[in-house]
Amino acid sequence: LRAEGGGALLLAAGETASLEALDDDPRSAPALTDEAQPSPAELAQALKQQGDECFRRRQWVEAVAYYTSALRHAPESETALANRSAARMEAGEYQLALDDAVR
Repeated sequence: LRAEGGGALLLAAGETASLEALDDDPRSAPALTDEAQPSPAELAQALKQQGDECFRRRQWVEAVAYYTSALRHAPESETALANRSAARMEAGEYQLALDDAVR
C-alpha cells in the first residue's frame, strides 16, 4: 500500500517482506486527494492488482503482502484469498497456503 508522501507495506502479524524488491517510484501510485478517496473495494482491487503483478514477477513474499493488505479492505474477496494461497504455496508456506484454501 502506498500513500502520498511515502511508502508503506501493511503486513499481517508474523509476516515479513523484502521492501527493496518493491517499486518505490511515487509516480506509479495514484495521487489521493481529500475529494477522491477510494472506497474500500477500490483500494482492495488496487492492492490485489499490485499482488498480481508481483505474482507474475515471481515475487512471492511481496505478492502475499499485497493480497493480505487487500483482504484487510475486502475480507470476503475470494480471488485475493485464492491468490494469496497460491503465492504462499509458491513461497513454500504450505500450511498457510492450506489455511487460506480452506477458509
